[in-house]
Amino acid sequence: MTRYLLKRILMLFPLMICITFFAFVLLTMRASDPAEVALRVNQVTPTEEMIESMRQELGLDQPFFIRYATWLKNGLTGDFGRSYVNQEPVFDLIMEALPATLQLAGAALFFIIVLSLLFGVICAYAAHSWVDRVLRAFVFIAASMPSFWLGILLIWLFSVKFNWVNTSGMEGFKSILLPAVTLSFGYLSTYVRLIRNQILKFQHEPFVFYARARGLKERTVQLKILRHALQLAVTALGMSIPKLIAGTVIIENLFAWPGVGRLCVTAIFHADFPIIQAYLFVMGFLFVMCNLIADMMQMTMNPQLRKEV
Repeated sequence: MTRYLLKRILMLFPLMICITFFAFVLLTMRASDPAEVALRVNQVTPTEEMIESMRQELGLDQPFFIRYATWLKNGLTGDFGRSYVNQEPVFDLIMEALPATLQLAGAALFFIIVLSLLFGVICAYAAHSWVDRVLRAFVFIAASMPSFWLGILLIWLFSVKFNWVNTSGMEGFKSILLPAVTLSFGYLSTYVRLIRNQILKFQHEPFVFYARARGLKERTVQLKILRHALQLAVTALGMSIPKLIAGTVIIENLFAWPGVGRLCVTAIFHADFPIIQAYLFVMGFLFVMCNLIADMMQMTMNPQLRKEV
């Protein structure tokens, strides 16, 4: 177990290097010159001398691999440079917006877990009935809707039509409810179907018949089935968390939620490259960490995996 954990942690470093390298390469293929952009956003008409001076100041005159190594080293210490637009440290801007994004993703994750578990268990124990068909049809239709369209529909219904909640900004529980529900609906179909199918599968496993033959209570047997059925769902959910966080980009802009997704979109419109690079770096880090946590959770729930490693 310890050796496996150390091996997984060591694998994080080459994975992070690959992610950050490709992100850096993509941004170097941009059409605009960052030095010229940095001058123009400050309402300065750049000359060739000013652009060349800014390129030297930003280190853009250095070879590609030296620039990448410098950026990666500075990124590991939290130094992503300064924003071209307001000259504030990028790290401070990211850290200021990140809690709002994590709060939105956490609320969406809560809805995914609760609704998927509830609907999945109901569909499994009412398999092939009208209840099963109706619930699965509902989550399938919800997952088929584009998140921006569903968000607009919820805004019109609950804010414009009935004026029940405020759908702009970050003002407590009511303001996070609709963005979190909108973000979570796209994941329900996958996990409801996964939990349902796993429960139905494990109901016919030999250990279930053995448990009943030993005289265990039916409640204990069903809890064992549920525990085994959730192992695959936990792993899949852990690997979906980075996608969930990245998916907040559309929702944050739709609901004016002050998170890193909205910060990144604003940076794209202003060609604020340091913020875009920092966003990709942070998303890459969250991706590898969530995968590691998902692996650890699966091993905690499955003693057989602990024996194998």
